[in-house]
Amino acid sequence: MEFKQYTPYQFINKNSEQVLAVAAAGMSNGTNIIQWGNNKGKEQSFMFFKAEDDYFYIVALHSLKVVAVEGSSHKEGANIVQWEKADISDQRWEILPYGDYFKFKNKNSGQVIAVGSSSQLAGANVLQWPDISNADQEWKIVEF
Repeated sequence: MEFKQYTPYQFINKNSEQVLAVAAAGMSNGTNIIQWGNNKGKEQSFMFFKAEDDYFYIVALHSLKVVAVEGSSHKEGANIVQWEKADISDQRWEILPYGDYFKFKNKNSGQVIAVGSSSQLAGANVLQWPDISNADQEWKIVEF
């Protein structure tokens, strides 16, 4: 699948069928990324911007901030947040096809975006985790 820049997408988790979202439509650096029921809000929509090589910035449509690993951490379970674009590797993601779904692999840590504890609940935290092929690490990408 070829992703178009400046085109909004939603990311639907395979395990929970909930969408990736910026918590409470926050606008600040460090606002948490969660999963939430699809209400078609702009805080649940993201765009891809080409970074380098095979990497992309994932940009929240409502805030124009990028999805990043908090504190540039390499640790399992490190939080995923939005942050002002700063051209650092924890803000760059490789989009990996996985059947009908995709995984988002961080350039800095080599880990993928996952839902904490494989939760199916609205508001569950989104974090990075080693790729272990769990459904909570797989996302359907659909145009918004």
